[in-house]
Amino acid sequence: MQPDMHPVLSRSMAEILRLQRWAGGDSVPADRIFGLYHGFESTLAQEAEAFGISRDLQDKVEEIFDDVERCKQSAKGMAIKQRLIRDKVDETVSVPTTT
Repeated sequence: MQPDMHPVLSRSMAEILRLQRWAGGDSVPADRIFGLYHGFESTLAQEAEAFGISRDLQDKVEEIFDDVERCKQSAKGMAIKQRLIRDKVDETVSVPTTT
């Protein structure tokens, strides 16, 4: 993700969580909303970790996608699976990043 998009996404997420808190649908802590709204790096990192996809995993999967676009990697399922195994990426963890 481009660094200049962090403030936009952070603020958008904060607004969604603020509305969710207001509507009573979820007990979202105020400090979490405040941290996102003001772009606190620690809060952004916690949100990223909450999705369960590490930066390292995301980089590996993006590298595979880039290789497919450059025709350096086959887009066939078995070829992708072999690449994930070769790069030591657990298939069950990588599924959310490829769907």
